[in-house]
Amino acid sequence: MRSMKEIMKIRLGVASSFLIEGEKGYILVDAGLKKKEKKLLRFLKKNRINPMEIKLIVITHVHGDHVGSLKSIQEITHAKVLVHQEEKEFLIKGKSHPAKPISKFYEKISSFMPEKSHRYDAVEPDIVVEDNYSLQDFGIKAKIIHTPGHTKGSISLIDEQGNAFIGDIAMGFPMNFKAGLPIIAENLDEVKKSWKRILEEGAKTLHLSHGGIVSSKVLKKLLEKKEKK
Repeated sequence: MRSMKEIMKIRLGVASSFLIEGEKGYILVDAGLKKKEKKLLRFLKKNRINPMEIKLIVITHVHGDHVGSLKSIQEITHAKVLVHQEEKEFLIKGKSHPAKPISKFYEKISSFMPEKSHRYDAVEPDIVVEDNYSLQDFGIKAKIIHTPGHTKGSISLIDEQGNAFIGDIAMGFPMNFKAGLPIIAENLDEVKKSWKRILEEGAKTLHLSHGGIVSSKVLKKLLEKKEKK
């Protein structure tokens, strides 16, 4: 069994989702903003992928820009939905997990975000995890680990080759003025602990939901810099 055959990035609103090819089909990481399912379908058609080949949808955390189209995509693909235990009730109720801007500047930015960007249709998850969940049954040598901080139940997907899909536990470099930190977070100390965990788990390439693809060396340097302060 190989780690991953192919990784495809799909922009489904302000956040990117990722389509990972395994030996038994595809895994989709996150589901974008509301009403982005048609964009996903166009992407699949262009790449000659049958929607039914998506077997699992991994939700890194329950915010509207990551679960907005989840209900529609689930109905189209019949894929199983995986979420962390701490995010389960939010997903079932159709609510975004609360988190606060890390500064007054980001608080002002957040105030301009339209309310509709937080809305989504409730979904009942099929798989609820806590930590160290293997994805071998879905055809890839990878696992889900708990990486809290952005939200209490944030998770990351890491394969044996070091590809890491980390949701919003870190954001684009240098997208925000506090490079690397998510612009909203439940607990910044937990964010830094999760950075350490991601590095300890062997991450080499970070696939960011908000930002590009960066080397884990960037995250390591940022962490070392913050620990010196």
